[in-house]
Amino acid sequence: KRTTRTTGVRTTRSTGTVTTCFEANGSDGVMYSINVLKGTVLIDGVPPSRLPESMKRSDIFQRTFGDLDMEVVPKNGILETVRAIKGRFYRFFEYCSEQNSRLVIQESLSGAPPEDWNDCLELLDNTRSNSAEWLGDVPIYLQEVFSHWINRTRGVILFRDIRFQRREVSFIFSRLFGCRKIPEHLPREDSWHELLPDIGLRERLILHELPFLSILAKFEAIEYIHTYVTQSPAQPLIVKIHLYRFGLTFVLDNGGRFISEEISGFRLSTEQHLLDTFRGFTSYLILEKVDCNPVQTRLLVPTGDVATKAGGSVDIISCQKCSTERHFHCLSIHPRFQYVDAPSIEARLHLAAIHIATSSQLPDPRLCMTGEERSLELMRQSWVNRPFTTEERSRLDNIKRLCRGVAADIALLCLELEQSSDQVSFLHPLPRQHLSEDDEGYVPAPLDEDEATAYLRGLEVLPYCHRRRLTREEEYRTIGTTSWNSGSGRVIKDRIDVDQCLVSADSVKSITQTLQSLTTKQPRTSISPPFPLDTLTGSNLEEEMYRELRESWSQHCNTENISLKANAEAVILQCRRDVDRYLGTTKEYLKTTLSPDASSKDHWHSNSLSFLRHANIIPTASHSDYAIMACYPR
Repeated sequence: KRTTRTTGVRTTRSTGTVTTCFEANGSDGVMYSINVLKGTVLIDGVPPSRLPESMKRSDIFQRTFGDLDMEVVPKNGILETVRAIKGRFYRFFEYCSEQNSRLVIQESLSGAPPEDWNDCLELLDNTRSNSAEWLGDVPIYLQEVFSHWINRTRGVILFRDIRFQRREVSFIFSRLFGCRKIPEHLPREDSWHELLPDIGLRERLILHELPFLSILAKFEAIEYIHTYVTQSPAQPLIVKIHLYRFGLTFVLDNGGRFISEEISGFRLSTEQHLLDTFRGFTSYLILEKVDCNPVQTRLLVPTGDVATKAGGSVDIISCQKCSTERHFHCLSIHPRFQYVDAPSIEARLHLAAIHIATSSQLPDPRLCMTGEERSLELMRQSWVNRPFTTEERSRLDNIKRLCRGVAADIALLCLELEQSSDQVSFLHPLPRQHLSEDDEGYVPAPLDEDEATAYLRGLEVLPYCHRRRLTREEEYRTIGTTSWNSGSGRVIKDRIDVDQCLVSADSVKSITQTLQSLTTKQPRTSISPPFPLDTLTGSNLEEEMYRELRESWSQHCNTENISLKANAEAVILQCRRDVDRYLGTTKEYLKTTLSPDASSKDHWHSNSLSFLRHANIIPTASHSDYAIMACYPR
């Protein structure tokens, strides 16, 4: 119908009816109609509507917008949102080609209705071949964790969160500069275009096949390891290796060494395998302290369930999704005893599980015991008087699965740890485990009678291996009886003839006297200040405390001034070298005396004892045993 405009009214010529409608042609070529009384708005004569179900059910829409329902109006055959959604306008339309058709989703660059949609962001469908040109070589993490918005005017792709309302840009990809990582402290949401002039100075994600990736691959899958390089005229080339699922970053220094950013002062060791322990297990990284003597070593071991595989290999099972956040334990190698140690209860139980899975019937050269025996020591260090946390109980359950039918002593010790933890659960506001249905009291974890029988039978076969034996108290608490009542049939001699140690007591005394001679003592010449506290006249406790403080003050004031002589530094270094030499000689003496080789002793029992020791039928003395014998000689 043809119409004419009047002030505030619309008159239809055909009928002469007066209505309260207004019309206007927009700069976008669309005619807008509004009824000011009813509030009805028509765009090209059509009222606003919802997105068609076919568009809402498409994969590209579901991945980024979910079940969001938008109010749209058609404009020149394109559906556009009526109002800004989370600060942006969106357009939707079907693009048809000879091969197929696809849904196109566009986003405005600001919260105002755009006059020109040529400069906008278009959502890429990473499941379709049309984006392979841009995303084909991009790591799987960037493909699956982010949504990809292309700005064809500037020739860039923005990597944002999958959810459309999260507009922080994490990466920017361009043909000229490649894929660049955007630091978190920079404006990454509305001002991303301001970063484009300096985008060449940001960290660039590169693809390569350099040999060091095979080293890191035993700790993390190669496709989840990102390498970044940064180069500018003002600074040299910087190479970073980022294991993003673990939150670990290594920076390549000028000497070709990878320095850890998270574990300060440590770098990747040139030797990434422990040859004398962890048989069949390689899923760890070895770090060493930079410029430190003696060397301090750390082991990074991923968390997860320890499992054995065919062929005797051991692996850690965990979620393999690229977006899964993973954790690790930072273990250490004891500088004197050389065994792997753990800093927490969860880490000790995890390390115990690894030792069980990698154990054999022969002792590890590093431990001088089997992995099963070492795991018993670690589990005894994991006793707690509180409920286990969820992670700790998960590690304990992992140990129970590994030792079932294999190591009865460890199975019983798991029962002991579990019972000790659950018995005090009522004192803590944590969910209690193993409770009866009426929740009236603690119900202990059941004893596996087969494991108890296997343990007692094993003591009859190997009565001399004390490391695999529970203590008297542990046996009482788990199986209700003890095997320590019966004698072992061993004959113990009061004295045995051994060679004399090359390090005598006079040598140790000489070093002590040398160190003492380096100091000079001079009495105090100044007058001692008076005691600063007033006399306490109260209870007996106050008087006793005052007396002790006064005696301590008097001793402090009368202490002689001690100073070192001029040549003290050189003498101390020489004493340090002598002590290291004496320590090495003493260790070798104890080793050959307590665990001699068959070739080192001319005795008719030496071959038999050596065979039994190598088969772990009788124990081999370790470095920690030397310390125990020194502290508890009897």
